[in-house]
Amino acid sequence: MDQIGPNTCSSRDSWRDPGSIYVFDGTLFRPILNENVYFALGYQNNWTDVVAITQDLFDEYGQGYIIDSPDDAWWITGPGGGGYLSAIPVPYNLTAEVLSSSEIKLDFYVPRVYTDYGIILYQDGIEVSRGYDANSVNISGIPPSTSHCFEIAIFLITTGEESTRSNMVCRTTLPAPISYVYPGSYVCDNWRYGEPTNDHYDLQPDSARTTFTVGENAYCLAKVQNIMVDHEWRVETYRNGVLYSSQDSGWRDVDEQWGWQYSDFTPSTTVAESGNYEFRILFNIGNGFNQIDNLFFAVTGTLPDFILSNSWTCTGFEDGPDPNQLVPVGAGIAFEQTDTVYDLVELTEVRVDHRFKAEVWKDGAYYWEDINDWRYVGSNTWTYSYYTPAQGPTAPSNYEFRIFLDTGNGFELIKTDAFTINASAPETIPWAEWFNDNSHGFVLEDHTGQASMYLDTIDGRTCLVIENNQPGDNWKVQVKKIGFVINQGTPYMNEVIIKADNAGVVNVAVQREIDPWDNFGLWQTINVTINWQNATQQFTADATPNAGEVRYTIMVGAVSGKIYIDYASLQP
Repeated sequence: MDQIGPNTCSSRDSWRDPGSIYVFDGTLFRPILNENVYFALGYQNNWTDVVAITQDLFDEYGQGYIIDSPDDAWWITGPGGGGYLSAIPVPYNLTAEVLSSSEIKLDFYVPRVYTDYGIILYQDGIEVSRGYDANSVNISGIPPSTSHCFEIAIFLITTGEESTRSNMVCRTTLPAPISYVYPGSYVCDNWRYGEPTNDHYDLQPDSARTTFTVGENAYCLAKVQNIMVDHEWRVETYRNGVLYSSQDSGWRDVDEQWGWQYSDFTPSTTVAESGNYEFRILFNIGNGFNQIDNLFFAVTGTLPDFILSNSWTCTGFEDGPDPNQLVPVGAGIAFEQTDTVYDLVELTEVRVDHRFKAEVWKDGAYYWEDINDWRYVGSNTWTYSYYTPAQGPTAPSNYEFRIFLDTGNGFELIKTDAFTINASAPETIPWAEWFNDNSHGFVLEDHTGQASMYLDTIDGRTCLVIENNQPGDNWKVQVKKIGFVINQGTPYMNEVIIKADNAGVVNVAVQREIDPWDNFGLWQTINVTINWQNATQQFTADATPNAGEVRYTIMVGAVSGKIYIDYASLQP
């Protein structure tokens, strides 16, 4: 029998066959499987009690104390022995690893055991589980901030025989629950989902920034991970240290068992003023809002007084989908002689008092203008401001609306919209119209904004009706038809069948449609009454103008109420 001392066996690498290395406790030889076993028994690193013996010597000295062979594991509880324990080993090196706020992992070592064995786990002296062929056990559902005693024992599956429990007691105090993990937040100009390189709901900033220009949107991308509790977000925006706005996410209910991997909140603010800004990120998990971060960014520049959003030449307009919004009807750039053409001008985000002016130009020459009244915005911001100057039915030509805006420093040109009036087929003489089915090309020219034209039946006759609610100068309300072919020196007869609700003076003329609006020979004065009259007048044309510039007009602006026209004609 050889004694192995410290000079010849300082590590496991220098040991002989582990099956022949033992410790002698004065009574029995005990097998040493490795140095961990040796130290776990309580021996120091001097190796004076370690001996190597052959199989025959083991059989002799160990007679009566082994079961079958040295491959069966034996054990003692510490230095000096304590006698024979069992053919079933006792596990040792019991350690605990905290996995989460409610789960731990117990690791241990079982030396030279039978093939079929199991593990019994005791918690505070009570068996809580049995498993098989394992060197670790996970324990879940442990309340946080509590201490417990855990013990491990070995049992034989075939007989149920149980070893002594491990003499190492593990008392583990688990941490309080981790409700969420906060990885950080961003100030950015937008955000996107995490795909394709990250989890879908792990939102990512498009472009993290610390500076913005007035009018831009600044987003706060706030997020937490592994959230296990119901919660809500709040982001407060401060400008130069003063609260600017506040946005809440609303309460979010989290799955009690699995929780959420991510919770994100992405409020944005349109910064309308320069300054130093701050997002204060607050989080409430049931105990009120607590600030978890603050992010700083700067805004430079100034907002414009207005935005010229769009303009359309069109035949009308109507309410749009947004409050106070207008949208065009019949938008285009080419129109007929009978059309009234509007320029629908749209301003948005208007922050100043203002007024509009429209100039209409024809073939590059000034034609007429309109100036709008002041609109007082004050300290507010108007979402929309509209201007709708209109060119009534007029002669064929190329036209422009030139739109000007005055915000207190005089008018400035902001938009030019060109359009064309196409020529209608010329009206030849003889010409005659009974207004029993439509207006036959007659249109209303109203300079008061208080007149209307329509068909109606009176005295059994379907007539063209002009309703004048603001009587004044005759030319301010008239019905006209454009496009007659007349020849200089040719005599013509004009005839009109007319009456009115109130007596007054009506003028019928053939004149130029455009400036200088000169007359071509007919200027007829009719004293209308409440009775029908057939008014006629002969005239001789004193020019041969372009047919598109010839206007046949009935001026009724001086007569109050309704004027009825049953028939009109020009005969050679």
